[in-house]
Amino acid sequence: MNKSRDTIQKELDEFREKRNIVSGIVSNSITEEEDSVGREWWISHECFNNLENWDRDIDLDTYLPNLKLIPCSIGTTIYVECPFCKKMKNITDFSNW
Repeated sequence: MNKSRDTIQKELDEFREKRNIVSGIVSNSITEEEDSVGREWWISHECFNNLENWDRDIDLDTYLPNLKLIPCSIGTTIYVECPFCKKMKNITDFSNW
C-alpha cells in the first residue's frame, strides 16, 4: 500500500527535527560537529526533499543517508552519501586527528 504524499511529507518533517542523524548510525566515532554538518547537508539535499524519491509501493526506505567510513593511517574519513544520486559530502572533523 502506497503512503500518501501528506504522510511522506509529515515523516520527512519529523525526520528533519532529529539531531543525531549521523551519530545514530555509528555513534562511537562521530563528533557533534560531524553530525551537525552531515545532518544539515542531508536535510537540505535536493534528493531528500523530493517527495517522489520516497513514494514507494513498499515501505523499505529509511530517511537516512548512506554513510561511508574510509580508514587511513591517522584516522577515518567520514562521508555522507545520497542513496539516490550518490553525491557525497565529506563531514570529517580533521581537528581531532
